Amino acid sequence: MLAVTAERLCPHAIFGPLDFTRDRAVAHACRELCLRHTDRIEPLSLDEACLANPETSSASSGSPPTGGSRMG
Repeated sequence: MLAVTAERLCPHAIFGPLDFTRDRAVAHACRELCLRHTDRIEPLSLDEACLANPETSSASSGSPPTGGSRMG
C-alpha cells in the first residue's frame, strides 16, 4: 500500500523514517534465501515474490501436487 493511501485511510498513523538502503539489503538477503530453494522466482515488488516449489511443480513431477486432508 502506498504511504499516501495509508495516511488517507488512517490519518492518525505514525510513519517512521524511510531507509531504502536497508530495505534493498534485506530484500536482497530474502532473495538469496529463496534462491536456495528454487531458481524460479517472480518478483512482485521490493518485499514480495512468488516462488515455484520444485517438489510440487507439475512440470517437475509430471502430475499435479496432492492436497492436504479435507476438513469436516
